[in-house]
Amino acid sequence: MHKAKERLVKLERRHLVAACVIVVGIAAAIVVITTAMVARTQNQAPQDTANFSVSGKLVCLPHKNTSGPQTLECAYGIHTDDDRNYALEFGTYPMGDAQIGRRVHVKGMLAATNDSYYAIVGTIKITELTQP
Repeated sequence: MHKAKERLVKLERRHLVAACVIVVGIAAAIVVITTAMVARTQNQAPQDTANFSVSGKLVCLPHKNTSGPQTLECAYGIHTDDDRNYALEFGTYPMGDAQIGRRVHVKGMLAATNDSYYAIVGTIKITELTQP
């Protein structure tokens, strides 16, 4: 009778350990998925928007891939106050005296950009650019 009780206790411990491993695994998976979703959301631009407006500093956009040689061209962009980069498409809008390093306010149409060489979250087709 005593051996049967010991077997039952061992079996209960195994089940408890297995249950704990499963719960910890599920919790870890939830944390990983949530972290990935938050990171993805923070790096994504809002959906295409006709009346998009943002302030920041005019910059030459940084490349996504910084390993190896880099080209020296300057693709105009804006580095915003919330630490995002957007490409700027001037189109027929005049650049005026816009200079790299200057603070600007940009209005325009925002389009998602997924296949860029640059570390951006979208492209803004400018309708208005002002320097405060």
